[in-house]
Amino acid sequence: MIYSHSMERPFGSQSSVTPGGRVLIIDDELALLRSYKRTLRRLFDVVLVSDPREAIELIEKDRAFDVIVCDVRMPHMNGAAVYAAVAKIAPELLERIIFCSGGPGSNNDTVIEWLTTIDNVQLLKPVSIEALRATIASVRDAHTLIG
Repeated sequence: MIYSHSMERPFGSQSSVTPGGRVLIIDDELALLRSYKRTLRRLFDVVLVSDPREAIELIEKDRAFDVIVCDVRMPHMNGAAVYAAVAKIAPELLERIIFCSGGPGSNNDTVIEWLTTIDNVQLLKPVSIEALRATIASVRDAHTLIG
């Protein structure tokens, strides 16, 4: 399922993060997506997707994302599979992917090992909202042309 929310209100002065940019968030945890929607929509135009296969279909049609935040462990496709699919259809977005992981676990530790082979930003869950906001802004700013 895909959810989209544009910035509804200007972000207050409690953060040094500059508003702006379009962010795709891929995570199978619906409660987490709802939390992201509430807390990030004031800063970013947020598109939320709970099924990574739908996210890939979306990227095939629409590559206009400043940042992609992707869970590592999901049903149907893990973060490594999402990365591989993006590499084929929109390689210019690869450096804009932030991976979120709960760390090593009993299922699919090879995905955690795979994370050591890429240079993308990686956040350990649970991620504080302030850290997520700042990381999204940092990746956005690193890949935005100025001037």
